[in-house]
Amino acid sequence: MSKLIGRKNTATTGEEDWISVSDLMSALMMIFLLLAVFYMMFLDEENKLQKIDRQEYLAQTAAWESKLESTERALAEQARLLLEADSTSAEKEKLLAEQARLLLEAGTESEEKEKLLAEQARLLSEVDAISAEKEKLLAEQARLLSEADAISAEKEKLLTEQARLISEVGTESEEKEKLLAEQARLLLEAEAKSEEQEKLLAEQARLLSEADAIREEKDKLLAEQARLLLEAEAKREEKDKLLAEANQQLALIKKQNDLKASKFDAVISEAVIYEDVINELRQSLLVEFKPDLEQWNAELRDDLTFRFNEPRTLFSIGDATLTPRFKGILADFFPRYIKVITSDKFRKDITEVRIEGHTSSIWGDLDPNGQQAYFNNMELSQERSKNTLFYVTQLPEAQRHAQWLKSRLTANGLSSSKLVDKNGYFLDDPRSDGRENLRNSQRAEFRVKIDAESKITKIIDSGKIE
Repeated sequence: MSKLIGRKNTATTGEEDWISVSDLMSALMMIFLLLAVFYMMFLDEENKLQKIDRQEYLAQTAAWESKLESTERALAEQARLLLEADSTSAEKEKLLAEQARLLLEAGTESEEKEKLLAEQARLLSEVDAISAEKEKLLAEQARLLSEADAISAEKEKLLTEQARLISEVGTESEEKEKLLAEQARLLLEAEAKSEEQEKLLAEQARLLSEADAIREEKDKLLAEQARLLLEAEAKREEKDKLLAEANQQLALIKKQNDLKASKFDAVISEAVIYEDVINELRQSLLVEFKPDLEQWNAELRDDLTFRFNEPRTLFSIGDATLTPRFKGILADFFPRYIKVITSDKFRKDITEVRIEGHTSSIWGDLDPNGQQAYFNNMELSQERSKNTLFYVTQLPEAQRHAQWLKSRLTANGLSSSKLVDKNGYFLDDPRSDGRENLRNSQRAEFRVKIDAESKITKIIDSGKIE
């Protein structure tokens, strides 16, 4: 018989109400079942929420990883552009250095310098543009690194949240281990990327330091280039001044050279005329006197000197009186000589006819090299040349040319100043043996001076031909 549990109902019937144990157990079971259902529903809802959170976490993680990859690619591209910018800057610096060297070596004219300055300005503009671009890239790199840091921080938050959810959910150990392994892998990747970011930041700092050093070096080079340009400009002005002075000097020298060339041509022309006249006159005198030279012991030198060599035929020793023999020779020689030199072919070219008396260096017992012997011989040679002049001017042929001879014929006593050797060469002539020949030094000479010679002498003496 079932055990009854009851209580009295005194409000209505006045009887007691009774509940059986089985009914109570059924009610408890029902409550337990309801609680179990509610708990299962709660677990199912939690699992759904966990799955949804995990999917969202994986989706966000994939998105953050995609952003990290994009950031890494941007950083790599930025590093490449920085390297290219550094290479371009180095190339520009080389071009600027080469430009400065060319400016120094060339000393070019202003037009070339303006081109170089324009090129320099263009290169500097490009360098500034590259520097600006480099700064933009560095700013972009800093922004990307900041975003990467934010992504890493967000990822760490997600991983923390994931660990919390896994801890709260109390999922099975296998799934939990997988999640923990995935979390460890993601943490390792995050640490590796953080190290890579630190390396990139260190490389960025190094590149910025190098860029600053390059900029400072560039500023120094530009300052040095500006200084060199100023020096080159000063040197160019000095060079222009020197060139102007040099051009003036060259113009003056050219003018002088032209004048000298003109005068030199005149000298050459006169010399040619002089030589032609000498040759023709010498040939005419040879034709006239060649048969007589041997018997007179006379010769016609290349300089038109008609020389009488036999002293005993000319004068007595120490005497200025002409011998009869010499008078006879002069009476035959001088009229014919005057006829040749006063002919229409030569008379206008002859400026002087000289009668010269020469002696040896000997005078008795006096020293041949002393002054007294020289003076005594000078007096003797002058008397002899004067007597010869007096004699020939009295000849009838000379009288017919008296006026012409008066303006040209002279007598000169030269003492022992023109001694000759055995071959008739002056002692200072390179062809002479340097030893005086007493007989040949005692001589009488007739010489003519051609007008061309006087013209050349005047040109030379005037200093117009140096």
